Amino acid sequence: MPTTITGPITQTFEVLGPLYCPYYNIWGRDVYVRSEAFADNPFTVKASSTSGSPAIIDANGQFFHFLTDAVEQGCQFAYDGKQALTITIPEGQQLYHEDNGNADAAWKHCNSLIMAGRPLLDPTRPRPEHWDMIEYCTWVEQKRIMADGTPHDVLSDAFIDDYMQRVHQMGLPLGKFTIDHGWTPGHYTYGDWDVDTTKFPDLEKTFRRIADNGFVPSLWFAPVWLHQLSRVVAEHPNLLGPPTAPSTPDSPNREDIWHYWEPCGETFDHIKLIFQRFVDMGVRKFKWDMIYADKSFMKKLHILFYEAMKQIDPSVEVEIHQPDIFFAQYGDAIRTNDVLCNEKMAWHDLTLAHFKVCNNSSPGKVINLDHIGGNDPDISPQRFCEHLELYKGVDGYPVVSLLPDSIGQDAVSELQKYLKNYADNPTPVSTFYDH
Repeated sequence: MPTTITGPITQTFEVLGPLYCPYYNIWGRDVYVRSEAFADNPFTVKASSTSGSPAIIDANGQFFHFLTDAVEQGCQFAYDGKQALTITIPEGQQLYHEDNGNADAAWKHCNSLIMAGRPLLDPTRPRPEHWDMIEYCTWVEQKRIMADGTPHDVLSDAFIDDYMQRVHQMGLPLGKFTIDHGWTPGHYTYGDWDVDTTKFPDLEKTFRRIADNGFVPSLWFAPVWLHQLSRVVAEHPNLLGPPTAPSTPDSPNREDIWHYWEPCGETFDHIKLIFQRFVDMGVRKFKWDMIYADKSFMKKLHILFYEAMKQIDPSVEVEIHQPDIFFAQYGDAIRTNDVLCNEKMAWHDLTLAHFKVCNNSSPGKVINLDHIGGNDPDISPQRFCEHLELYKGVDGYPVVSLLPDSIGQDAVSELQKYLKNYADNPTPVSTFYDH
């Protein structure tokens, strides 16, 4: 039988390594299974990629999971690298513990306990139809044709028209269409979120054209970041939060200084006006990206932005990439995140690892299977199909970015069959909980 341990208490458990730590993450690497000693607060760990729930499973299936995010500071998992796991449970916090060896059953039961008090995790909540749809995203195609430039340089009205035409020519089912990173004039507008009018003279007309082609308009956003040269910083310096460096800097300007917003009511008012501008243009889904920092701090900002978005229109989908059960409730779709399918990366295992973390840590939420064929455009038809195969039979809606007509007919045929099957039998929601 599972036990619930109430803090304040520090307790040591005998465990068998290695330990599976779904909250521990490094971009582009499968590091969830750990043998070395560590001491982590799973609520404040740096979320550099895909950080799951505050849980640990040992090699015998012994399961541990913190039960609330009402108290995040002072929580700790400390492993000696041998046989001792010492867990610090502060006052106001509880730990779920099950040692019967059936970790999946324990995790599902634990998820159900947490879901019971959180309406945003209720899988029976009505969802707009487009939340479950297949998605097309421009990012990897941008990388494919960028030549000596950057992916941002090639994004334009003409690029989008060509992409949509190719989807139609391949006879693929329609769905959402996301304009990814590259629609702003530069990083210095982060915070203002201006549109690059040399690429998109009238972005509202672009979204209308996307809708006229049978797609649901969607837009990439990195809402938590501010640039020191933005107008909002010049006019409201009090909104400038802690400094940070981009996790994957791609600006030629070495003097770029990046910050987060200060989490406060004034920030809420400003970001709500920004979101409203794009919703008024016709955006029905936002892909939120680059939420990489102390997870507890990022969650505060994220909740602020999510609530601002939902005050505007609850039916607009918000896609996020932090699957932690306490974080995931403030998102509508949970992205499995980047995998580079090339010879240098253990892409097969990483794809499965990301899916497991997202599926198990986001019960009742829609899962976004990002991206079929991965994020490296230099991919063979065989590898494209092998990556696609990993997504067959799992919960989540497919995301297509690299269009397979540039790879070969075998890849096109396999994608056609897979997408048609999903469109006919959609299973977008994680069912990793007790029913």
